[in-house]
Amino acid sequence: MLHPSVNFKQISGGRVLLSTAGSLVLSLGFLGTVMCASSAPSEVPSPPSGIMTSVCAAGRWSDPRLVRMPVGADRIARFPNIAVARLATYIVGTNIRSFDGKTVPPSPLTVATLSGDTVPPPVGDFTFVMPTAVIDDQGALHILWAEPLGGYQRLASDMWPPHRLGSIWTARYRSSTGWSTPEKLFDDGKQLLWEPGSVSDGAMAGVARRWDSSTSHDIGIAFATFTGEYRQPVRLLRLRSQQWLVDSVANTALGGAAQASYGANGSGEYVAYLGIDPSAQADVNSVLFQRSADSGKTWSSPRVVSRSGSTPAHDLQLVSGADGLLHLVWFQTVSGQNVLLRHAQSRDGGTTWSAVDDDATSSPRMRLRAVADACGALHVVYEDWSEGPAYIRIAYRTWKNGWSHTEYPFAGWFGQTPALSVSVTGRPLMAFLGHANLSDTLATDALMYSEQMP
Repeated sequence: MLHPSVNFKQISGGRVLLSTAGSLVLSLGFLGTVMCASSAPSEVPSPPSGIMTSVCAAGRWSDPRLVRMPVGADRIARFPNIAVARLATYIVGTNIRSFDGKTVPPSPLTVATLSGDTVPPPVGDFTFVMPTAVIDDQGALHILWAEPLGGYQRLASDMWPPHRLGSIWTARYRSSTGWSTPEKLFDDGKQLLWEPGSVSDGAMAGVARRWDSSTSHDIGIAFATFTGEYRQPVRLLRLRSQQWLVDSVANTALGGAAQASYGANGSGEYVAYLGIDPSAQADVNSVLFQRSADSGKTWSSPRVVSRSGSTPAHDLQLVSGADGLLHLVWFQTVSGQNVLLRHAQSRDGGTTWSAVDDDATSSPRMRLRAVADACGALHVVYEDWSEGPAYIRIAYRTWKNGWSHTEYPFAGWFGQTPALSVSVTGRPLMAFLGHANLSDTLATDALMYSEQMP
Protein backbone atom coordinates (compact mmCIF):
# COMPACT_ATOMS: atom_id res chain seq x y z
CA MET A 1 0.00 0.00 0.00
CA LEU A 2 1.24 3.47 -0.80
CA HIS A 3 1.19 5.81 2.13
CA PRO A 4 3.13 8.85 3.33
CA SER A 5 6.53 8.08 4.82
CA VAL A 6 7.00 8.87 8.48
CA ASN A 7 9.68 11.12 9.90
CA PHE A 8 10.45 11.97 13.49
CA LYS A 9 10.78 15.60 14.51
CA GLN A 10 11.67 17.27 17.75
CA ILE A 11 9.11 19.79 18.95
CA SER A 12 8.80 21.99 22.00
CA GLY A 13 9.14 20.27 25.33
CA GLY A 14 11.61 17.67 24.06
CA ARG A 15 8.91 15.35 22.78
CA VAL A 16 8.84 13.51 19.48
CA LEU A 17 5.81 13.37 17.22
CA LEU A 18 5.08 11.64 13.96
CA SER A 19 4.90 13.91 10.95
CA THR A 20 3.96 13.25 7.36
CA ALA A 21 6.51 13.71 4.58
CA GLY A 22 5.61 14.40 0.99
CA SER A 23 7.19 11.25 -0.44
CA LEU A 24 5.38 7.95 -0.84
CA VAL A 25 6.77 4.67 0.39
CA LEU A 26 5.76 1.06 0.00
CA SER A 27 5.74 -0.23 3.54
CA LEU A 28 6.97 -3.69 4.42
CA GLY A 29 3.98 -5.99 4.39
CA PHE A 30 2.64 -9.40 3.70
CA LEU A 31 -0.44 -11.31 4.08
CA GLY A 32 -2.09 -14.26 2.51
CA THR A 33 -5.06 -16.53 2.19
CA VAL A 34 -4.26 -19.65 4.16
CA MET A 35 -5.36 -23.17 4.95
CA CYS A 36 -4.55 -24.40 1.43
CA ALA A 37 -3.31 -27.92 0.93
CA SER A 38 0.43 -27.92 1.56
CA SER A 39 3.41 -30.17 1.95
CA ALA A 40 6.71 -30.07 3.82
CA PRO A 41 9.49 -28.30 1.97
CA SER A 42 11.50 -30.54 -0.34
CA GLU A 43 15.08 -31.17 0.65
CA VAL A 44 17.88 -29.75 -1.44
CA PRO A 45 21.56 -30.70 -1.44
CA SER A 46 23.59 -29.58 1.56
CA PRO A 47 25.72 -26.49 1.05
CA PRO A 48 29.47 -26.71 0.61
CA SER A 49 31.59 -27.03 3.72
CA GLY A 50 33.57 -23.95 2.73
CA ILE A 51 33.15 -20.88 0.60
CA MET A 52 33.85 -21.54 -3.07
CA THR A 53 36.39 -19.23 -4.67
CA SER A 54 33.94 -18.48 -7.49
CA VAL A 55 31.69 -16.72 -4.98
CA CYS A 56 34.00 -13.72 -5.02
CA ALA A 57 34.07 -13.40 -8.79
CA ALA A 58 32.00 -10.67 -10.41
CA GLY A 59 28.58 -12.01 -11.32
CA ARG A 60 25.29 -11.16 -12.99
CA TRP A 61 21.74 -11.63 -11.87
CA SER A 62 19.89 -14.56 -13.41
CA ASP A 63 16.72 -13.90 -15.39
CA PRO A 64 13.72 -13.62 -13.04
CA ARG A 65 12.19 -16.99 -12.19
CA LEU A 66 8.68 -17.56 -10.92
CA VAL A 67 8.22 -18.80 -7.37
CA ARG A 68 5.69 -21.50 -8.16
CA MET A 69 2.85 -22.23 -5.78
CA PRO A 70 0.99 -25.55 -5.52
CA VAL A 71 -1.90 -26.03 -7.92
CA GLY A 72 -5.01 -24.38 -6.51
CA ALA A 73 -3.07 -22.12 -4.13
CA ASP A 74 -4.22 -18.70 -5.30
CA ARG A 75 -1.75 -16.67 -3.31
CA ILE A 76 1.10 -14.25 -3.62
CA ALA A 77 3.84 -13.01 -1.28
CA ARG A 78 3.68 -9.25 -1.53
CA PHE A 79 6.44 -7.35 0.32
CA PRO A 80 8.56 -10.52 0.62
CA ASN A 81 11.46 -11.33 2.88
CA ILE A 82 13.81 -14.31 2.59
CA ALA A 83 15.13 -16.86 5.10
CA VAL A 84 17.78 -19.31 3.90
CA ALA A 85 18.09 -22.70 5.61
CA ARG A 86 20.33 -25.58 4.62
CA LEU A 87 17.42 -27.64 3.32
CA ALA A 88 15.06 -24.93 2.06
CA THR A 89 14.83 -21.27 1.14
CA TYR A 90 11.67 -19.67 2.50
CA ILE A 91 9.93 -16.55 1.19
CA VAL A 92 7.44 -14.95 3.54
CA GLY A 93 5.02 -12.23 2.47
CA THR A 94 1.45 -11.05 2.01
CA ASN A 95 -1.19 -12.49 -0.26
CA ILE A 96 -2.80 -9.16 -1.20
CA ARG A 97 -3.38 -9.32 -4.94
CA SER A 98 -4.36 -5.65 -5.18
CA PHE A 99 -5.26 -2.77 -2.93
CA ASP A 100 -8.83 -2.65 -4.20
CA GLY A 101 -10.53 -2.05 -0.86
CA LYS A 102 -11.71 -5.64 -0.38
CA THR A 103 -11.35 -7.09 3.10
CA VAL A 104 -8.02 -8.75 3.77
CA PRO A 105 -8.54 -12.51 4.19
CA PRO A 106 -8.24 -14.09 7.64
CA SER A 107 -4.86 -15.43 8.79
CA PRO A 108 -3.01 -13.19 6.33
CA LEU A 109 0.34 -14.93 5.95
CA THR A 110 2.07 -16.60 3.01
CA VAL A 111 5.04 -18.92 3.54
CA ALA A 112 6.49 -20.47 0.37
CA THR A 113 9.73 -22.16 -0.66
CA LEU A 114 11.75 -21.92 -3.86
CA SER A 115 11.04 -25.60 -4.42
CA GLY A 116 7.33 -24.83 -4.90
CA ASP A 117 5.89 -25.79 -1.53
CA THR A 118 3.75 -23.72 0.82
CA VAL A 119 3.32 -23.88 4.57
CA PRO A 120 -0.07 -23.00 6.11
CA PRO A 121 0.15 -20.34 8.82
CA PRO A 122 -0.02 -20.95 12.57
CA VAL A 123 -3.52 -21.56 13.87
CA GLY A 124 -5.31 -18.65 15.52
CA ASP A 125 -6.89 -15.26 14.90
CA PHE A 126 -3.88 -13.17 13.93
CA THR A 127 -3.42 -10.14 11.69
CA PHE A 128 0.21 -11.12 10.92
CA VAL A 129 1.49 -7.59 10.41
CA MET A 130 4.96 -7.29 8.85
CA PRO A 131 6.11 -10.89 9.29
CA THR A 132 9.85 -11.50 9.43
CA ALA A 133 11.47 -14.90 8.89
CA VAL A 134 14.69 -16.17 10.45
CA ILE A 135 16.39 -19.58 10.64
CA ASP A 136 17.87 -20.82 13.91
CA ASP A 137 21.06 -22.88 14.26
CA GLN A 138 19.02 -26.11 14.14
CA GLY A 139 17.42 -25.23 10.82
CA ALA A 140 13.96 -24.35 12.15
CA LEU A 141 12.00 -21.44 10.70
CA HIS A 142 10.86 -18.68 13.05
CA ILE A 143 8.23 -16.15 12.02
CA LEU A 144 7.94 -12.92 14.01
CA TRP A 145 5.13 -10.46 13.42
CA ALA A 146 3.24 -7.58 15.01
CA GLU A 147 -0.41 -7.36 16.03
CA PRO A 148 -2.49 -4.16 16.19
CA LEU A 149 -2.81 -2.22 19.41
CA GLY A 150 -5.98 -3.66 20.91
CA GLY A 151 -5.70 -7.05 19.19
CA TYR A 152 -6.76 -8.84 16.02
CA GLN A 153 -8.28 -6.77 13.21
CA ARG A 154 -9.84 -7.38 9.79
CA LEU A 155 -9.00 -4.51 7.47
CA ALA A 156 -9.73 -3.41 3.94
CA SER A 157 -6.74 -3.98 1.67
CA ASP A 158 -6.38 -0.26 0.94
CA MET A 159 -5.97 0.34 4.70
CA TRP A 160 -3.14 -2.18 5.06
CA PRO A 161 -1.06 -2.35 7.15
CA PRO A 162 -2.54 -1.22 10.48
CA HIS A 163 -0.79 1.93 11.65
CA ARG A 164 -1.08 1.41 15.42
CA LEU A 165 0.74 -1.75 16.51
CA GLY A 166 0.98 -3.00 20.08
CA SER A 167 2.48 -6.48 20.41
CA ILE A 168 5.03 -8.83 18.83
CA TRP A 169 4.46 -12.55 18.42
CA THR A 170 6.43 -15.56 17.19
CA ALA A 171 5.96 -19.18 16.14
CA ARG A 172 8.50 -21.83 15.10
CA TYR A 173 8.06 -24.22 12.18
CA ARG A 174 9.68 -27.62 11.64
CA SER A 175 8.68 -29.85 8.72
CA SER A 176 8.50 -32.84 11.09
CA THR A 177 6.24 -31.26 13.74
CA GLY A 178 4.61 -28.22 12.12
CA TRP A 179 4.09 -24.93 13.94
CA SER A 180 4.60 -24.33 17.62
CA THR A 181 1.86 -22.54 19.54
CA PRO A 182 2.17 -18.78 18.82
CA GLU A 183 3.83 -16.92 21.69
CA LYS A 184 3.52 -13.26 22.60
CA LEU A 185 7.02 -11.80 23.05
CA PHE A 186 6.33 -8.17 23.80
CA ASP A 187 3.35 -6.04 24.85
CA ASP A 188 3.71 -3.04 27.12
CA GLY A 189 0.31 -1.59 26.25
CA LYS A 190 1.81 1.17 24.11
CA GLN A 191 2.37 1.74 20.42
CA LEU A 192 5.42 0.12 18.87
CA LEU A 193 7.26 0.52 15.57
CA TRP A 194 7.81 -2.77 13.73
CA GLU A 195 9.43 -2.64 10.33
CA PRO A 196 12.46 -4.93 10.41
CA GLY A 197 14.76 -4.02 7.56
CA SER A 198 17.65 -6.21 8.65
CA VAL A 199 18.20 -9.36 10.68
CA SER A 200 21.56 -10.53 11.98
CA ASP A 201 22.36 -14.15 12.78
CA GLY A 202 25.73 -13.28 14.33
CA ALA A 203 27.67 -15.36 11.78
CA MET A 204 31.36 -14.44 11.96
CA ALA A 205 32.86 -16.00 8.85
CA GLY A 206 30.23 -16.10 6.17
CA VAL A 207 28.61 -19.25 4.86
CA ALA A 208 31.15 -21.70 6.21
CA ARG A 209 30.51 -20.57 9.78
CA ARG A 210 26.77 -20.28 9.28
CA TRP A 211 26.40 -23.96 8.43
CA ASP A 212 28.84 -25.28 11.04
CA SER A 213 26.53 -27.43 13.16
CA SER A 214 28.94 -27.26 16.10
CA THR A 215 28.58 -23.50 16.32
CA SER A 216 25.69 -21.84 18.09
CA HIS A 217 25.03 -18.19 17.30
CA ASP A 218 22.64 -15.49 18.29
CA ILE A 219 19.89 -14.07 16.11
CA GLY A 220 18.88 -10.50 16.73
CA ILE A 221 16.11 -8.17 15.55
CA ALA A 222 15.78 -4.55 16.67
CA PHE A 223 12.59 -2.53 16.95
CA ALA A 224 11.37 0.59 18.73
CA THR A 225 8.44 1.67 20.83
CA PHE A 226 6.74 5.01 20.31
CA THR A 227 5.92 6.55 23.65
CA GLY A 228 6.59 10.19 22.80
CA GLU A 229 9.78 10.58 24.89
CA TYR A 230 12.89 11.47 22.96
CA ARG A 231 14.96 9.02 25.03
CA GLN A 232 12.81 6.00 24.26
CA PRO A 233 15.11 2.96 24.02
CA VAL A 234 15.65 0.60 21.13
CA ARG A 235 14.28 -2.85 21.93
CA LEU A 236 16.22 -5.93 20.94
CA LEU A 237 14.85 -9.44 20.34
CA ARG A 238 17.47 -12.18 20.68
CA LEU A 239 17.11 -15.89 20.07
CA ARG A 240 19.34 -17.73 22.51
CA SER A 241 19.17 -21.46 23.15
CA GLN A 242 15.83 -21.65 21.30
CA GLN A 243 14.33 -18.96 23.53
CA TRP A 244 13.44 -15.43 22.44
CA LEU A 245 14.52 -12.75 24.92
CA VAL A 246 13.61 -9.05 24.92
CA ASP A 247 16.21 -6.48 25.98
CA SER A 248 16.42 -2.70 25.98
CA VAL A 249 19.35 -0.69 24.67
CA ALA A 250 19.83 2.07 27.24
CA ASN A 251 19.70 5.54 25.72
CA THR A 252 20.86 8.43 27.91
CA ALA A 253 21.52 11.21 25.43
CA LEU A 254 19.89 11.03 22.00
CA GLY A 255 16.49 9.75 21.04
CA GLY A 256 13.42 9.39 18.93
CA ALA A 257 14.41 5.87 17.89
CA ALA A 258 12.86 4.60 14.65
CA GLN A 259 13.82 2.12 11.91
CA ALA A 260 16.20 0.32 14.26
CA SER A 261 18.67 -2.12 12.71
CA TYR A 262 20.90 -4.74 14.39
CA GLY A 263 24.25 -6.31 13.56
CA ALA A 264 26.79 -8.57 15.24
CA ASN A 265 30.28 -9.96 14.67
CA GLY A 266 33.17 -11.33 16.70
CA SER A 267 33.86 -7.92 18.23
CA GLY A 268 30.41 -7.11 19.54
CA GLU A 269 26.77 -6.28 18.94
CA TYR A 270 25.50 -3.10 17.32
CA VAL A 271 22.32 -1.12 16.81
CA ALA A 272 21.72 1.79 14.46
CA TYR A 273 18.55 3.81 14.26
CA LEU A 274 17.05 7.13 13.23
CA GLY A 275 16.54 9.76 15.89
CA ILE A 276 17.24 13.31 16.97
CA ASP A 277 19.97 15.25 18.71
CA PRO A 278 18.15 17.37 21.32
CA SER A 279 21.05 19.83 21.38
CA ALA A 280 20.56 20.66 17.69
CA GLN A 281 18.36 23.61 16.79
CA ALA A 282 16.56 21.50 14.17
CA ASP A 283 17.09 17.83 13.52
CA VAL A 284 15.02 15.23 11.66
CA ASN A 285 15.93 11.54 11.41
CA SER A 286 19.68 11.65 12.03
CA VAL A 287 21.65 8.38 11.87
CA LEU A 288 22.55 7.18 15.38
CA PHE A 289 24.67 4.22 16.57
CA GLN A 290 25.37 2.25 19.76
CA ARG A 291 27.57 -0.79 20.44
CA SER A 292 28.04 -3.46 23.12
CA ALA A 293 31.22 -5.45 23.77
CA ASP A 294 29.77 -7.63 26.55
CA SER A 295 26.86 -9.48 24.90
CA GLY A 296 24.42 -6.67 25.51
CA LYS A 297 24.97 -6.21 29.26
CA THR A 298 26.03 -2.62 28.69
CA TRP A 299 25.84 -0.29 25.70
CA SER A 300 27.85 2.72 24.65
CA SER A 301 26.29 6.15 24.65
CA PRO A 302 24.55 7.00 21.38
CA ARG A 303 26.65 8.78 18.81
CA VAL A 304 25.68 10.67 15.69
CA VAL A 305 27.14 9.08 12.56
CA SER A 306 25.35 11.51 10.26
CA ARG A 307 23.30 14.52 11.34
CA SER A 308 20.38 15.10 9.02
CA GLY A 309 19.33 18.60 10.00
CA SER A 310 16.24 19.49 7.99
CA THR A 311 16.69 16.71 5.39
CA PRO A 312 15.56 13.41 6.96
CA ALA A 313 17.30 10.08 6.56
CA HIS A 314 15.19 6.95 6.03
CA ASP A 315 15.45 3.26 5.04
CA LEU A 316 18.47 2.79 7.32
CA GLN A 317 20.30 -0.53 7.09
CA LEU A 318 23.14 -1.78 9.35
CA VAL A 319 25.16 -4.60 7.75
CA SER A 320 28.00 -6.57 9.35
CA GLY A 321 30.41 -7.84 6.70
CA ALA A 322 32.35 -11.09 6.76
CA ASP A 323 35.59 -9.10 6.77
CA GLY A 324 34.72 -7.36 10.04
CA LEU A 325 33.55 -4.11 8.45
CA LEU A 326 30.36 -2.45 9.63
CA HIS A 327 28.31 -0.72 6.96
CA LEU A 328 25.57 1.85 7.35
CA VAL A 329 23.56 2.59 4.22
CA TRP A 330 20.50 4.81 3.92
CA PHE A 331 18.51 7.24 1.82
CA GLN A 332 18.66 10.98 2.51
CA THR A 333 15.96 13.34 1.28
CA VAL A 334 17.37 16.14 -0.89
CA SER A 335 14.26 17.84 -2.24
CA GLY A 336 10.72 16.68 -2.92
CA GLN A 337 10.80 13.01 -3.90
CA ASN A 338 14.54 13.01 -4.66
CA VAL A 339 16.88 11.15 -2.33
CA LEU A 340 20.59 10.38 -2.16
CA LEU A 341 22.03 6.92 -1.48
CA ARG A 342 24.56 7.26 1.36
CA HIS A 343 27.15 4.98 2.97
CA ALA A 344 29.50 5.05 5.95
CA GLN A 345 31.74 2.27 7.26
CA SER A 346 33.68 1.37 10.38
CA ARG A 347 36.76 -0.86 10.65
CA ASP A 348 36.91 -0.81 14.45
CA GLY A 349 33.49 -1.98 15.58
CA GLY A 350 31.86 1.44 15.39
CA THR A 351 34.42 3.40 17.44
CA THR A 352 35.18 5.55 14.41
CA TRP A 353 33.33 6.01 11.12
CA SER A 354 34.40 7.02 7.66
CA ALA A 355 33.17 10.15 5.98
CA VAL A 356 29.76 9.65 4.36
CA ASP A 357 30.05 8.53 0.73
CA ASP A 358 27.17 9.64 -1.52
CA ASP A 359 26.27 8.41 -4.96
CA ALA A 360 26.52 10.93 -7.77
CA THR A 361 22.87 11.84 -8.32
CA SER A 362 19.56 11.97 -6.50
CA SER A 363 16.27 10.56 -7.75
CA PRO A 364 12.96 9.17 -6.42
CA ARG A 365 13.83 5.89 -4.67
CA MET A 366 12.19 3.68 -2.07
CA ARG A 367 12.53 0.46 -0.10
CA LEU A 368 16.27 0.07 0.32
CA ARG A 369 17.68 -3.36 1.19
CA ALA A 370 21.33 -4.34 1.72
CA VAL A 371 23.40 -7.47 2.47
CA ALA A 372 27.09 -8.35 2.53
CA ASP A 373 28.22 -11.43 0.63
CA ALA A 374 30.70 -14.06 1.81
CA CYS A 375 33.59 -11.96 0.50
CA GLY A 376 32.61 -8.72 2.21
CA ALA A 377 31.12 -6.81 -0.75
CA LEU A 378 28.00 -4.80 0.05
CA HIS A 379 25.02 -5.37 -2.26
CA VAL A 380 22.14 -2.87 -2.37
CA VAL A 381 18.79 -2.97 -4.15
CA TYR A 382 15.90 -0.52 -4.15
CA GLU A 383 12.89 0.67 -6.11
CA ASP A 384 13.69 3.31 -8.72
CA TRP A 385 10.69 5.60 -9.32
CA SER A 386 12.44 8.02 -11.70
CA GLU A 387 10.18 6.88 -14.60
CA GLY A 388 7.02 7.30 -12.53
CA PRO A 389 4.70 4.84 -10.75
CA ALA A 390 3.77 3.03 -13.99
CA TYR A 391 7.37 1.87 -14.48
CA ILE A 392 9.00 1.10 -11.15
CA ARG A 393 12.34 -0.63 -11.69
CA ILE A 394 14.59 -2.66 -9.41
CA ALA A 395 17.96 -0.88 -9.20
CA TYR A 396 21.14 -2.62 -8.05
CA ARG A 397 24.37 -1.16 -6.67
CA THR A 398 27.46 -2.46 -4.91
CA TRP A 399 29.83 -0.72 -2.56
CA LYS A 400 33.45 -1.82 -2.43
CA ASN A 401 35.66 1.18 -1.66
CA GLY A 402 33.11 3.28 -3.53
CA TRP A 403 29.73 3.08 -5.25
CA SER A 404 29.31 1.12 -8.46
CA HIS A 405 27.29 2.45 -11.37
CA THR A 406 23.55 1.83 -11.17
CA GLU A 407 22.40 -1.36 -12.87
CA TYR A 408 18.88 -2.45 -13.81
CA PRO A 409 19.29 -6.23 -13.89
CA PHE A 410 15.75 -7.03 -15.08
CA ALA A 411 15.36 -4.97 -18.24
CA GLY A 412 11.74 -4.52 -19.30
CA TRP A 413 10.37 -5.61 -15.92
CA PHE A 414 8.12 -3.65 -13.59
CA GLY A 415 9.44 -4.58 -10.14
CA GLN A 416 8.81 -3.55 -6.56
CA THR A 417 9.36 -4.51 -2.91
CA PRO A 418 12.72 -6.29 -3.39
CA ALA A 419 14.14 -8.50 -0.65
CA LEU A 420 17.78 -9.55 -0.33
CA SER A 421 19.55 -12.41 1.37
CA VAL A 422 22.59 -14.61 0.79
CA SER A 423 22.17 -18.10 -0.64
CA VAL A 424 23.89 -21.22 0.68
CA THR A 425 26.63 -20.68 -1.91
CA GLY A 426 27.41 -17.26 -0.47
CA ARG A 427 25.93 -15.29 -3.37
CA PRO A 428 23.18 -12.66 -3.13
CA LEU A 429 19.61 -13.87 -3.62
CA MET A 430 16.72 -11.52 -4.45
CA ALA A 431 12.95 -11.85 -4.42
CA PHE A 432 10.54 -9.22 -5.71
CA LEU A 433 7.04 -8.70 -7.02
CA GLY A 434 6.73 -7.80 -10.67
CA HIS A 435 5.61 -8.42 -14.22
CA ALA A 436 7.22 -8.17 -17.65
CA ASN A 437 4.40 -6.46 -19.61
CA LEU A 438 5.16 -2.79 -19.06
CA SER A 439 2.47 -1.65 -21.50
CA ASP A 440 -0.25 -3.11 -19.26
CA THR A 441 -0.51 -1.06 -16.06
CA LEU A 442 -3.10 -3.54 -14.76
CA ALA A 443 -0.91 -6.60 -15.30
CA THR A 444 -0.97 -9.09 -12.43
CA ASP A 445 2.20 -9.13 -10.36
CA ALA A 446 3.94 -12.43 -9.67
CA LEU A 447 6.49 -13.40 -7.03
CA MET A 448 9.86 -13.70 -8.74
CA TYR A 449 13.38 -14.56 -7.58
CA SER A 450 16.89 -14.26 -8.96
CA GLU A 451 20.34 -15.36 -7.82
CA GLN A 452 23.60 -13.76 -8.75
CA MET A 453 25.52 -16.10 -11.03
CA PRO A 454 29.29 -16.40 -11.76
